[in-house]
Amino acid sequence: MGLAKLIEGAIGQGIHWIEGGPEHYDYKTQMGASEVPVHSLVILSRRTGAGGRLRLMQLFSHVLNTAYYKILFKRVYPRIPALRRPLARLWIRSRL
Repeated sequence: MGLAKLIEGAIGQGIHWIEGGPEHYDYKTQMGASEVPVHSLVILSRRTGAGGRLRLMQLFSHVLNTAYYKILFKRVYPRIPALRRPLARLWIRSRL
């Protein structure tokens, strides 16, 4: 409800664009928003091993996103209130 009031206030001030983050959340589309795809630009060094380190980081990011965010944070934490906590800094920093 608080988010709806913030958005309502922004509309009242004449604001037409609100950045709601890169993930999909139902409230965005329920309030009439349109979602736009987000892309990452990666600039890679020509040094030996740079491509391998990039692929390793991408793999790590994918595994961490699946294991931590999609399974633990979105499915397990909501069912066990004692485990609830903010998102881990490691997951936030690993987002490519």
